Amino acid sequence: MKRIPKKAPGLFVLFGLLLICQGAGAQTPRTLTLKQAIAIAEKQSYRILTLRENLRAAEENLKAARGEFRTNAKLNLSTPVLRQQVTEIPVPNGLPVYNTTGTLLYRSDLSINQPLPTNGFFSLRSSLFHERVSTLAALNRPPFKRKDFYSSVSLQFQQPLFTLNTLKTSLKKAALNYKRALHNYKMQAANLVYDVTQAFYNLYQAERLVEIAQEEVKERREAYKLAQNKFKAGLIPEVEAMQLGVDLAQSRNALLVAKGNDARLADSFRQLIGLPLDEPVRVLPDLQYREVKISVEDAVQRALKNRPEVRNKEIDVELAKIRVREVDNQSAIKGMFSAYYNLTGISDPNLPFSSQPYDLFQSSLTDLKNRPRNKGVSFTLSIPLWDWGVNRAQVEAAKASLEMSRLDKKEEEITIRRQIRAQVSRVREAFDRLKILDANRTVARKSFQISLARFDNGEITSQELARVQDQLSQAEVNYLSALIAYKLALADLRRSTLYDYENETLQK
Repeated sequence: MKRIPKKAPGLFVLFGLLLICQGAGAQTPRTLTLKQAIAIAEKQSYRILTLRENLRAAEENLKAARGEFRTNAKLNLSTPVLRQQVTEIPVPNGLPVYNTTGTLLYRSDLSINQPLPTNGFFSLRSSLFHERVSTLAALNRPPFKRKDFYSSVSLQFQQPLFTLNTLKTSLKKAALNYKRALHNYKMQAANLVYDVTQAFYNLYQAERLVEIAQEEVKERREAYKLAQNKFKAGLIPEVEAMQLGVDLAQSRNALLVAKGNDARLADSFRQLIGLPLDEPVRVLPDLQYREVKISVEDAVQRALKNRPEVRNKEIDVELAKIRVREVDNQSAIKGMFSAYYNLTGISDPNLPFSSQPYDLFQSSLTDLKNRPRNKGVSFTLSIPLWDWGVNRAQVEAAKASLEMSRLDKKEEEITIRRQIRAQVSRVREAFDRLKILDANRTVARKSFQISLARFDNGEITSQELARVQDQLSQAEVNYLSALIAYKLALADLRRSTLYDYENETLQK
């Protein structure tokens, strides 16, 4: 067996210490303040990313609606189109004959359109096509071949009359929907800030409950050791020492439960703000608090002015008005004025079949210059006579929807008033409760220190000490819950008014 060098144990120890240090560094939790957590969530959380995509979609739809007013061009190419088929040709007083006809077509169509704000349009169109036709006749007749070139340029104008301007209506609807998306983004972003705040303080509460449970285990362990010494000295009966052992076991179990709850809340918090689940985090809240003076009427007015829900209800009313006009337009008199001016040229059919495409094109241009122009003007009217009240009923239904939108807006304002009044009251109640429980916590700490000294002197039993210990733990938990309730009440009011009353600033 090989002998281990004397320096080897020292090397092993050094290597082990390096591994421990690296492991400890890898497990160092990331400490976040509430402001930092919100900043991370506003940048990389799933909810904010989806909100941005929804807003981007609405923005692109608005760009598309604006683009409907701009010039657009379209080019269609058919290169080539080849067909070959048998065609039946009737013969008087005889049997039909069958010819095989083949066509080879190259075609291009260019259209340049300019929409008009009046819902009409100008269109400049150009068509070019080169066609080759060949026919294999029946009854041993000679085959027929021909090449044609067609060129055309036309200007068209069309203007609807006595009807709703659908182009402007579509743009207005797109603009309103974009505003709605902006309002929804603002509203959901405020909800995200509140949810992060709530999750932040819930995680802090879980972390603090772990610390309270650890302190309770430590204190009960000391009390249990003290009771064991007293029992060995014959100062207390064995049952008291055993009872403190049971209390210690219960505290250890409560500590395990608190740690499990802390781990679950930490995972939820990381997912909410957009951090990896395996990244350890701790929260560092601002535990200072002060009374915030809030006027109910001021909070109500700020909410009615800033809340996106109110703006969205106004948009609903505007969209309902547009819907009424659209439905009413379905039975209105409609007119259409159209005009066109066209130049067309066809290549000379007498040109030899062997002519090149360029020669055919030049022939078509010559014909285009000499051929009379194609032009026309038309005016049409569409006059509804009767539809047994169908459109009137549809209009009344649209008006009912409009009235519902108006009622929804009024109800939303009443709901906001009620919510703000309740939230301001909740802030005041939470602060009063926090002050009382903060004082109770101080008293409970002093009472435990006194009781621990009295137990050491033999003046009280272990049961009385355990009761005081429970009172201290409960006082810490109650204070923690009250502090978080006050912080969340202020955060909820900030979300509802979009105004930070603690710092007297308007929320973004």
